[in-house]
Amino acid sequence: MSRKSYLKDLLALGAKELVQKRKELQKNLFQLKMQNIAWSLKKTSDIRLAKKNIARVNTVLSHKIASLYGSSVK
Repeated sequence: MSRKSYLKDLLALGAKELVQKRKELQKNLFQLKMQNIAWSLKKTSDIRLAKKNIARVNTVLSHKIASLYGSSVK
């Protein structure tokens, strides 16, 4: 999946779905890290990709929250 289509998919999701997606990605990142420790991970670049996807979800989520509740919410 390309980066642009992934972002379009994220923008289509609501805030609750984004939080759920972030939890799934964090679980996936944890599993990848455990596989890396056990030397069973073939593509270590998957860890970096998972971190970037979590950051993308966080960015979209923060923009959604800012647009819904104003930019003063932290």
